Amino acid sequence: MIRRLHYFLAIDDAARQRAALLSAGAGLIPGMLLQWYGEPFDVSAYFSLAVASAVFTLRIWLYCRKANSRVSIKPVVGGRAFKSAAVAAAVFILCVLPAPRVEAHVLDHRLRALTPGAPLTSDAPKKITDTLELAQRLGLPVPSTTLVRVRNAIKGAAVNSSNLDELPPAADALASYGRSLEPHPTSRGAEALEEMRLAGRLAQDAAIGHRAVDEAEANAAVEAYTRAVDLSDGDHFIQSRALLARAGVLALLGRFDEAYTDAKRAEALDSTDLYPIVLLEGIVLATHAKEPADLRQATGLLKLAAKMRAPSDLASSQIMAVTTLAEVYYDLGQYKDSCATALPGLPSAPSLLRGALYQLLSLCYLRSGEYEQALTIAKAYAARGDDPRSTEWLELVSNYPEDRSSTLNLLEKKREPLHLTLHRS
Repeated sequence: MIRRLHYFLAIDDAARQRAALLSAGAGLIPGMLLQWYGEPFDVSAYFSLAVASAVFTLRIWLYCRKANSRVSIKPVVGGRAFKSAAVAAAVFILCVLPAPRVEAHVLDHRLRALTPGAPLTSDAPKKITDTLELAQRLGLPVPSTTLVRVRNAIKGAAVNSSNLDELPPAADALASYGRSLEPHPTSRGAEALEEMRLAGRLAQDAAIGHRAVDEAEANAAVEAYTRAVDLSDGDHFIQSRALLARAGVLALLGRFDEAYTDAKRAEALDSTDLYPIVLLEGIVLATHAKEPADLRQATGLLKLAAKMRAPSDLASSQIMAVTTLAEVYYDLGQYKDSCATALPGLPSAPSLLRGALYQLLSLCYLRSGEYEQALTIAKAYAARGDDPRSTEWLELVSNYPEDRSSTLNLLEKKREPLHLTLHRS
């Protein structure tokens, strides 16, 4: 057997080339099939290498098991040897390294298979996240039609309140991939980008105040974003980004219907930035809800927005998702969920909004049968000393055990809904 191994390794060129070609082909086929059916590239590559190594080892073992008869050696020389070696090397490289076009096609097919139009399966959001992160890391192009298909699938799952724990990473990966696409603007498009940078600074300044939004700065930002939309010169990428950014500022000003219109326009332009789209659609659904079904849809959208990473120019809008979601839970009678959502928002909420949060929390705890918690919240509200309504609020909560029904009615009349405080001066 040792003699046969020596012949194989040192002399029998033809046998080595046959073994190399066979093992490379055997590794290529399962590796490509794994990628086609949605496995990550590194898993496919390692499996392909394992199969190729196993087949090559098996060929050596079978070669060496032959009887120790005289070995007929037919060295391969010249152009034939070079051609065979080149083919073997090409097959091996194709087996191990990602060819951009092939890999892009595989990722496109994988994303389409994960979003067939039916509700997403339980493992689909995780696979979508992995696929989009891989596409962004390798710089592979994904067709806009596929990205829109993924966006609609994620949004549909949020509306139906399915897979909500796994959806935010998938939505973040989609938005991150979309923002990684560099625009190639015309001269007017470059002016639009400059207007967007100016508007972004104005919007950030407008949202810094803790008492209320600086309306002058916010309106200036809206005007700058409007100029950016006008200057976008038909560039859908720039236009959709400007529309979504303007929508965020309009929402800060409490002009939710206008903001929603901008978000829908951006969505029609194939924007994949889901955060402002689901946030504003959720707020509009919540504020104009006529049926419990509208509120339940708003819940799914707002839960997705609350768990997503807000873009830097819309970071201040995160509190809108949290407070509106708490309000929706309250309207649905899910008081414990409302408390659990509103309570973590207290420390970071602007002082103007904090009073409304204290009021909502007091009522949530009362309706949940937790009077001591409600009283603690009311006392903390009064201790702030910067809201003249807080003293009367504490008195009403303190009197709750004596006349529960009348007290609740009075508290409801005096409570200011959270979304109305966002732009109160």
